[in-house]
Amino acid sequence: MASSHLTWVLAVLLLPAALIASDGLVWETQTIETRAPYGAPQVTADFGFVNQGSAPVTIVEVNSSCGCTTTGLDKRTFAPGESGKITAVFTVGSRMGTQRNMLRVVTNEGGRRMTDLHFTVVIPEAISISPRLLHWRQTDERTAKTAVIDVAHDSPLQIRDIEVDGDSFEVNLEKDPEIEGRYHLVITPVAESGIARGMVMIRTEPETARPRQFTVFAYVR
Repeated sequence: MASSHLTWVLAVLLLPAALIASDGLVWETQTIETRAPYGAPQVTADFGFVNQGSAPVTIVEVNSSCGCTTTGLDKRTFAPGESGKITAVFTVGSRMGTQRNMLRVVTNEGGRRMTDLHFTVVIPEAISISPRLLHWRQTDERTAKTAVIDVAHDSPLQIRDIEVDGDSFEVNLEKDPEIEGRYHLVITPVAESGIARGMVMIRTEPETARPRQFTVFAYVR
């Protein structure tokens, strides 16, 4: 009986704090994940909210975990019942893969409140190459080695041709007969001995606003 009474007392004492915590800015979502379109220089996301409290709320500052993401606000103070949004702008640059960013929003609620927003951008690889470096030791047999090139099925890029730097290696580009979008870059050292180095540039079409360079390196050393 005493235990039940204590539980009831604690619930009553904690209830006002819970109600206060629920006042102020209420977010539509605190997590956004999106896929960057091929060739897009930037990706944007809007974190919407509404002030469900009984007093105005001011957004004091918004900090990003990465310099690649900036934020924008139309205004900073929101009256009760007023809606707003924070716009996050992620700059793609040369980044690839999954990029996770955290935005920390500081408001004047209860003196100072911090809310973390999570913005994830998945940047697809239009063309992937593995490995990008082919290496032979001088004592190795000078047999052919292969780099596998995969072109994503929805990629706007297609392989046009290849350009070989130097004449130390014989290079052939072969289309895989079974797997669509896959190519084999077959590289063979020309000389039977000595050190050699070469570079194969993979050129694509069409040209994009954010051109990328696809390169495979070959060394004998």
